[in-house]
Amino acid sequence: MYDGYAVFDDKLVRTEAQGVNVTDAVSLFQQSQDAFASELYDDAEQLLADAEIALNVAIEEHERQDRLIELSTSFLEKYWWAVLIILVALILAGAPTVRAVQRKRAQHKLDALKIEYASLEKLLRQAQDDVFNKKAITLDSYKVKEQIYKKRLTEIKHTLPVLEAVVRGGIPVNEEKKMTKPGLKV
Repeated sequence: MYDGYAVFDDKLVRTEAQGVNVTDAVSLFQQSQDAFASELYDDAEQLLADAEIALNVAIEEHERQDRLIELSTSFLEKYWWAVLIILVALILAGAPTVRAVQRKRAQHKLDALKIEYASLEKLLRQAQDDVFNKKAITLDSYKVKEQIYKKRLTEIKHTLPVLEAVVRGGIPVNEEKKMTKPGLKV
């Protein structure tokens, strides 16, 4: 019986050092020692077994609390390295995607400007026909229209090569924005 007390006392000290609440087990262990001193050996053995059970319950409760604390830690705190790797992978994979989208948008803009260029040339020819052949508008009205059409045609002429270069992949899109204004030197 003395060996059982020594083993239990050693286990109790180690468990208490881990931060486990062992007050119930200590109380039962003390009662078991008192019963042993009073020569109530059966009661002492039963109380020692109860103390062992109480200690195991306290250890299990402590482990359960530790697992709950571990589970409650933030996802980002726990898996920060995996999140970082995923973000880097997304950035590396996203750069070509962004460039492809920019090229696609430049292609749509290029197509729209080509259509606008053709329609402006057609409108300019129609205005010339209206003033010189049909005499439907005055020469002053024609000059105003001609000036507006030619100004826009010039802007489009300057923008088309830039957009074509962007579509080919030769110029970044931010450079395109700098070069679209005719006469602007950067």
